[in-house]
Amino acid sequence: MAEQTVKKVVIAGGGTSGWCTAAALSHQLGSLVDITLIESEEIGTVGVGEATFPTILAFHKILGLDEREFLGVTRGSIKLGILFDNWARLGDRYIHSFGVIGKGTWLGDFHHLWLAAQAAGFGDEIGDYCFEHKAARERKFFTSPESRINYAYHFDATLYARYLRARSEAKGVKRVEGKIGKVVQHPESGFIEAVIMESGQRVEGDLFIDCTGFRGLLIEQTLMPATTTGRNGCATTARWRCRPTIHSTTSRRTRARLRTRPGGSGKFRCSTGRAPGTSTRAPIPTTKKPARC
Repeated sequence: MAEQTVKKVVIAGGGTSGWCTAAALSHQLGSLVDITLIESEEIGTVGVGEATFPTILAFHKILGLDEREFLGVTRGSIKLGILFDNWARLGDRYIHSFGVIGKGTWLGDFHHLWLAAQAAGFGDEIGDYCFEHKAARERKFFTSPESRINYAYHFDATLYARYLRARSEAKGVKRVEGKIGKVVQHPESGFIEAVIMESGQRVEGDLFIDCTGFRGLLIEQTLMPATTTGRNGCATTARWRCRPTIHSTTSRRTRARLRTRPGGSGKFRCSTGRAPGTSTRAPIPTTKKPARC
């Protein structure tokens, strides 16, 4: 297939994911691409608090967002970590802080030294060696342009989507109101060529980004898992499975499947169901399951 230049980008779905995508592309690429976002007021945005990690600071820095303005518009607050109540047992509390714990040496990482100290009968609890953890427990926070403290935000998802929408439309992003009724694919490659709105409007593009959430309108409902021909002549679907390491705290298994998409489009989707106390290793190919013939 000849090399294709992406000039038209279509984002299916709005909300936080859709408008984050639109804001990033319009800010970075500007007039180099034509960006269209499709969303329906009937579906709307899930009106819940949006929990974030410190990586959002880098995202906002790229967009050039003013922190005071952002927090005011989205009714946001600053967070230093995530508190888990009754985590290991009833009455147990665990703070997943956003900071670095301790300082390692050439002998090993800090947690090895801490475990050795605990075994020897001295040293404080591990959270005491993390600045953000201590600040969270004391309910204190301060930052400045010179500060290196790690933090994130908690804000209203609906207000955040509106905030990014206003910025994106100011940079040329076009919004199409309505629901997608049909997806048009290339008859040979399977690539998506356009979407047809329920109103009959046709929206074409060179690159389609699925932000429809759990529905997966483009990824799940349109693009099916890639199939090949097995030894018995039947169609087979390639699957991968993550081998979990199970700790004593749980006997539940966890698995993840990585499914390739047709036409060499390079689209992947990985779903995981991770249980507390488990960790996953690198994906290991498993035997291909033959499809029904």
